[in-house]
Order: sequence, then C-alpha cells, then structure tokens
Amino acid sequence: MRILQYEKLAENTEEVGLILEEKDIADSIQIIEDYNRKLKDNECNNAEANKIAQSKLAGAFGEVDIAWAVVESAKENMELKFYYEEKGKYEDKGSDVKFNATATKEKGRALTNEYRKVRNYLQAYKEAAQQNIIVLQSLLKDIRAEKGSHAE
Repeated sequence: MRILQYEKLAENTEEVGLILEEKDIADSIQIIEDYNRKLKDNECNNAEANKIAQSKLAGAFGEVDIAWAVVESAKENMELKFYYEEKGKYEDKGSDVKFNATATKEKGRALTNEYRKVRNYLQAYKEAAQQNIIVLQSLLKDIRAEKGSHAE
C-alpha cells in the first residue's frame, strides 16, 4: 500500500521530500505538468482527447491527494507532539515557571518547514489538476454543444 510508503518517508524531516520522488507521485506530477502545457497549447479540443485528459488528471489528482494528506498529517502530528512535550516540561518545573504557548507553537512550526514545503508543492499540483479538470469539463460541454448545433 503506497500510503504506508509515504508515511514511512514522512517520519522524519530528512526523508519527507523523497515523497515527491516516489514513482507514483513523480508520474502524477508529470501528467499534471503535461496537461498544463497541452491546455495552454489547446491540444485537448476534441472529445476523445478531452475525456482521456480528464481521466488521467483525475488519477493524478488522487495520487497527489493521498501524499498531501500524509504530509499534512505528519506535519500536524509533529507540531502537536512538540507542543505537548514542551508543555509537559514546564508543568514538571512547577508553577513558578510560565509556559509560553505562542512561542512554543512557533518553535514547533519551525521544526516542520520541510513538511510545509512538500505539502505546499503537493497542494499546488492538486489545485492545478482540479483547475485543469474544470476547464476540460467546460471545453467538453462546448464541444458537445457545437456538435449538437451542427446536427440541426
């Protein structure tokens, strides 16, 4: 199961970026980039090419979405773990030491910069795939409408 491979890579900061290099993710990113170019060059302007594009982009979106969810979850878990570990240290010191929640959250966020970067890259590809699918659906509707008007 690929999600378990992604989770393993997301266990530490040094390896989370390797998720972008995993074959399924790299292939999906390539599909999205290819269709970005094809749409830009108006290469999906017939019904068959359009349907193929929508199918490929939907599959690519699904792959990238899974990886995005794993990275987002790992990032959130790492920040929470850090926060509660730090809070526990202050509680052990007694009531004379004041715990600064805001500063602790910011320190926790600093630990997850690489996670945020990978998540943001994946988010960008997800959004590109979604937008491309929306454009393709609109184009297909227009193609079908044109065929209908020519039949009259």
